[in-house]
Amino acid sequence: QRAYHVLGGREAEEQGRLWYPSRRAKHWHPGNAELADQGGLYPSCDGCPNRCPFGHHTGIDMCWRVSFRRKMREFRDRNGIFLQVLDGGSLGDGQREEANWAREDGMICLHMAG
Repeated sequence: QRAYHVLGGREAEEQGRLWYPSRRAKHWHPGNAELADQGGLYPSCDGCPNRCPFGHHTGIDMCWRVSFRRKMREFRDRNGIFLQVLDGGSLGDGQREEANWAREDGMICLHMAG
């Protein structure tokens, strides 16, 4: 939360200068209750809607990977950067996946201690 406030908080979000996904509810695999809480246990779609078997890829029926990568690309197209907050000193599995997407999509990826 500290990073969120340092970077402008709600005002920056409302102006479209910041997107802080930790403030939003996430669906691992919409429409599949058996895998609802097992996002890390299912093969990754890498945020590509055509590879994701879950949801309709809109609104709350979008898997977190598709939603996240779509938003990353929106910010990239506006010359944004990707800033990851490190909790506990290292990247988690999902954060490593996100960093790979940033590199694949040609986006600057920086890290900040939480």
